[in-house]
This record gives sequence, structure tokens and C-alpha cells, in this order.
Amino acid sequence: MKSTASVTLEVPLVFDATEKYERARLSPGGKIVFDAPNAGGSSKESEVMTYELLLNCAGATLLKTETEIKYGPPPDGGAATITDLLVSIGGDKIGVNPKRVFKPLPLSMTDAEVRTQLVKDFESIKASSARVLPRTAGSSRSSTSGCRARPTTTR
Repeated sequence: MKSTASVTLEVPLVFDATEKYERARLSPGGKIVFDAPNAGGSSKESEVMTYELLLNCAGATLLKTETEIKYGPPPDGGAATITDLLVSIGGDKIGVNPKRVFKPLPLSMTDAEVRTQLVKDFESIKASSARVLPRTAGSSRSSTSGCRARPTTTR
């Protein structure tokens, strides 16, 4: 049986203000995520950037976007949460939900606030994984990709 544990990977990212977020600069899988319909919310850029990160750091292959993953009803009658991406890493199918954990400047988050948010997000991923129909499912492992912004100043 595959592991059902969630995994957190913290990767410090530095964004160059001169770089542009352009479709032409994305990988083929990134372009698919970019072009795919979004199920709602404001997660499109996070999903694209998360896929590109997983591709370049872990050799991920895109299998399905959030609107291609098929679900059954919530088994407990609870919220109908969804998974944003299904990727393959090392032959395992892994559901991915990017998470943006930050507060705008000049505010900052404590480690406890970040941990609380991630625990909540992991529960959401587990709930969506439980609803995935068998033809979509593979590994029941889930992953979240998060970015904790730390305020910095450059001169």
C-alpha cells in the first residue's frame, strides 16, 4: 500500500522584479496548466509556478489539471474540496495543491500561524483525495507546495 502521508517541501524562492510571467517561457506542461480552465479562485499563477517548480526540482510529469480530475461525492457530506494538479514523480501519482501562506507587508506570520494554515490545507488535500474516482487515482499520497514570503528589502 502506498503512503498516505503528506509531505511539505520548503524551497526559498527569489523573484526578480525584472522577470515577466509569460506563457512563452513555460515548459509544455506549464503551458497546459496555464491554458486549462480554472475551477475558481485566484490560483492559476500558483498552479503554473508550482508545476514548473516540481518539474525542475523533482522531474514531475503533468497528468491532469484540476478540471480533468474526476470526483465522487464527499463521503462524509462535508465540503467538496478539489486537488489542483495530478503529477507523476518517480512513477507515483501525487495530488498537488499549491498554497500561498503570507501576509502583506509590513505584517508577518509566525511559525505557529504557518503551521496552522498548512495543517488545515493538508486536511483539505486528504478530503479531496478521498473523493477521487478510481480511474483518476493512483497513489493516495498528497503534496502541498507552499511559499512562505519573508519580507525583504533591496536597494
